[in-house]
Amino acid sequence: MSVEFKLLKFHFRSYLEAVLAQTDPDQENRRRLSREGVNNAVIALQYIGQIRDNARAPNASEHAIALFQWVQDEYYEDILHSIIAWFYAIEALVDGTVSSDDSTQVLQEYNKTSFDYRQRYPLKNNPSLRHIIDKKNDEQRIGN
Repeated sequence: MSVEFKLLKFHFRSYLEAVLAQTDPDQENRRRLSREGVNNAVIALQYIGQIRDNARAPNASEHAIALFQWVQDEYYEDILHSIIAWFYAIEALVDGTVSSDDSTQVLQEYNKTSFDYRQRYPLKNNPSLRHIIDKKNDEQRIGN
């Protein structure tokens, strides 16, 4: 299987696990799906690294360069960081409470996305992530 199909396989598997984890009523299943989803997203990110390295090699083929351009144009790296942030939010919300550490973890992962991506797809558009933002904003208001 080519590297681009491996990337897609792990990207879509991760996304599916996010949807399942978001909707599963069983807390342990949500946690398990979240852990598996993060692992699959990390594998997809590793394939992006491989694609990037191939495109930047001194003897890079036109295909390698075009493949990396496709990854960038479709925001695959940003999407995966956003999905990982979503998993962290799902895990934080499993027990109904969100700690400051939970919020920080989600926001740190989400902030790995590009500025352009964050402008196009704001964090507040994801219902799970919206809770994290609300928690962080409440803490900042209380602290000031």
